[in-house]
Amino acid sequence: MSASPNKCDTARLIDEFTSAQVYLDGQTQVVQRPTLTRMALLSPLPGSAIIAGMALQKKTTIDTREAEFQIGSVGWQLRIRIAPGAVNSARAIAEQVNRVASSLEKPPLAESPTAVGSSESASGAIEQLERIEYLVDRGAIDSDEAGRLRALILDAL
Repeated sequence: MSASPNKCDTARLIDEFTSAQVYLDGQTQVVQRPTLTRMALLSPLPGSAIIAGMALQKKTTIDTREAEFQIGSVGWQLRIRIAPGAVNSARAIAEQVNRVASSLEKPPLAESPTAVGSSESASGAIEQLERIEYLVDRGAIDSDEAGRLRALILDAL
């Protein structure tokens, strides 16, 4: 499930798999150019217009930066475009979210076939497989360990 960029009407709890980050892409360019008006007004002597125009060039700032705040957990993600000037505040919020999520106790993953008991439905197994995939994406476990855990879950079905 993915929320639209402009609508956020669902509250989510921060769990141990919640992660937040801020992305900033693009650049700010300052373009300088001499202007005829400045050359004409600031040149006291004939022929000195170029000196005045080059010394007092018009500066234009072109900002092509785009920023996005992303937060998500297993089964959901929220992406919000933010103003490039708000990146520092958004990074502070993301840092707080990540700190809270990392302080939560991580439940043990399926270590044995009995962890996925016969009373759990296939949706419970799917949820555990999604969690494993999420941990691989975050780099918390490697692909070999993920394969072993997947095999244990699927064998228990």
